[in-house]
Amino acid sequence: MSAAKYKLFLYNFTAAIVLTAAALSCAPLAYAREDDAVIAKKNLCASRDNRYNILVLEHNPPFSWVKQSEEGNIVAYGIGVYILEDLLNSYDIRARRRIKSTETREDLENQTWKKAVDTAVGIQYYPSLRSDIQDNFLHPAYMSNPIVAVFAKGKEKKLRSSSDLVGMNGAYIKSDHIDFLFSKEMYLSSVNSVKEAFEQLLSGKIDYVLMGFYTATMEATKFKIKDKLTISEKPLRRVENFLTLDRSRLCGIYASDFDAIIKAISKDKVKMNNLLYRAYKDYEEQTKLFPALKVEEPAPSIDEEDDF
Repeated sequence: MSAAKYKLFLYNFTAAIVLTAAALSCAPLAYAREDDAVIAKKNLCASRDNRYNILVLEHNPPFSWVKQSEEGNIVAYGIGVYILEDLLNSYDIRARRRIKSTETREDLENQTWKKAVDTAVGIQYYPSLRSDIQDNFLHPAYMSNPIVAVFAKGKEKKLRSSSDLVGMNGAYIKSDHIDFLFSKEMYLSSVNSVKEAFEQLLSGKIDYVLMGFYTATMEATKFKIKDKLTISEKPLRRVENFLTLDRSRLCGIYASDFDAIIKAISKDKVKMNNLLYRAYKDYEEQTKLFPALKVEEPAPSIDEEDDF
């Protein structure tokens, strides 16, 4: 190798070493900067200067409901709300919590899709739910809701499956979106509220209502009609309940952290039973003075052979 070529080789070799060393020395710095950025974003989320917007489905016991305080503020309750409190408190997120409520699940979903809230409480999965809303789900589902058939006392039917309901007139609460779970052979109409469902059931206009077991028991207690209803023992289907977290907002940085906590909570049967019991007791206490549901029951049918 000539002296000129040797000098060129030595120059290129030395340059390569320098560049490699520089790259290696910079890599940890880049990684550190990424870590610093994550920490900084979490600190901004947790700061009192930040506002954490929460939208709650206002009548969805035991998962969510709201009540107005004496000062006129909205106070939220329910298993989904209690778990959200755990998530925020676990990471000392002291951001000012702004709670709003909505009457309909459709509006809850729409506000989530518009990225108007950090977390929505009251969303459940159904196949036609927009994928960009599902993208904001915190996983796993924190609780499933067993769907049961509710009958008027004395008119119940023992069920092996939902196919035993074919030929009967049934109803479901429109915003629950549970009709997709059942056969198209079943005759199902939709009603706007639990109250309307119970009224139609006890007046004989329908034969049964499909709804969540926990909701059915809590609402029957509220309306003072537990002794007038029979709830099927066998769950017919299950619906999954999710909290959401908008990944595009400041606190979206906590998504994987929140996922881990929800996974742990959902597997802790004692914890979940305690949350359910807390929801039951809170709702029972708040609705104990609620007036009993009064429904004009259907007149008994007259046998053509009866004598007058």
